Amino acid sequence: CAVAWAEDLLGQARDAGVSVHATDLEPVLWGTYDRTTFLLPGGAGRATVDTNLTWRGVGTDVLDRPDMVIVETKSGSHPSGIDRMLWGTGHRPARISKFGTGMAALHPELPHNRWNRVLTTHFTD
Repeated sequence: CAVAWAEDLLGQARDAGVSVHATDLEPVLWGTYDRTTFLLPGGAGRATVDTNLTWRGVGTDVLDRPDMVIVETKSGSHPSGIDRMLWGTGHRPARISKFGTGMAALHPELPHNRWNRVLTTHFTD
């Protein structure tokens, strides 16, 4: 159960002086996407490919990006063949959090410096 999981985490934070309970929390963003995972032979790297991205805020705020693809590579300490293929086709790494970017895109009043490059490059029409 999500509430029990959150309460367990918050219980650890309470040990450090934070006084929040899971029942005090309210949802602020729902994100949905389809994910495909690719694994290179021998475990030499993997990539997740997220498509059909949608973020929904509280109320009627919706950011729907069916045309966007987020590829995250995981290869350990050395670039994988997937990394080299992406670089070779002109795709350079960018720092992104689907949650952070979605919140910043739907709520421009929030700080968004960390996501500014992604927002201005990929979220403007």
